[in-house]
Amino acid sequence: MSIGEHLVNDGNFEDAITVFNCATNGSKNSYFQYATGMINVENKNYKDAMANFEKAGNILGADELYKESAYNYATSQMIEKQYSNAIVYLVEIPDYKDSSDLVKACKLMNAKNKMNAGDLIQAKKDLETLPEDFSYNNVKVSELLKKLNENINWVNICGKWNSKSGKAASDCTSRTTGRNMGTWSNEIIENACSLDIKCILNEDGTVNVIGSGSIFVFENWSTLQIGLDYNTNHSVSFNKKVDAVSDFGTAVEINDTISITFVKDKILLKYKKNDDNSSANFTYCYTTNVEYVK
Repeated sequence: MSIGEHLVNDGNFEDAITVFNCATNGSKNSYFQYATGMINVENKNYKDAMANFEKAGNILGADELYKESAYNYATSQMIEKQYSNAIVYLVEIPDYKDSSDLVKACKLMNAKNKMNAGDLIQAKKDLETLPEDFSYNNVKVSELLKKLNENINWVNICGKWNSKSGKAASDCTSRTTGRNMGTWSNEIIENACSLDIKCILNEDGTVNVIGSGSIFVFENWSTLQIGLDYNTNHSVSFNKKVDAVSDFGTAVEINDTISITFVKDKILLKYKKNDDNSSANFTYCYTTNVEYVK
């Protein structure tokens, strides 16, 4: 142990590790941990070096080397755009170099990434925790907040929406007389279905609205209720580009069967499928209307 410690003091870390490995419980020695940490620093294995210097305690400035390793690991994570990982280590060393500013930078870049992914509400919340005049790599808090506030309706559309009310119906109409031959319906109750919405703000004044969820739909008509087929989890999935101004509050055609209207406090979904080919004498129409609230 003494030989190993002497070698560490002389800066001969590799030989010191060899000696400690020959000693009983040598790996538990603080100087062994220090030497291993220095080798890891040389190899830029900063995360492993942090663990070594933490175990080394305060010998030979190991506590400062711990901070330096944490800083270097965090900045390497920022280069790889792993901002959430970087924050974990930067907050441990708030007074080391510019760590506090780098935490702000990570939060800013995370918020920008959330905007790019369509999570506008969380992006706005994160940006509002930062100084409005802060910037990093030409990304400015003030400019991102301005863009969000100019599109506040679409910001508020993001998130999870649950059904408040609605109805699904299965109709049969005579081709010859136009007479309705009967309607079966099903009430859609509160929280029976949901929609998850994200919105990506494009530079050209459009918005990509991305949604996923499921609804109740009928799939046939029958003279007897027991003969009805229905799907309680009919998939709703879309990525629709809309105009940020003119399409808010108006019905947007998602596909041949679904249209959605986005308004400030609710979302209205309409599903309609006509089946004209099942019978020569009748046409069938299946509809579902759902009102969603936050």
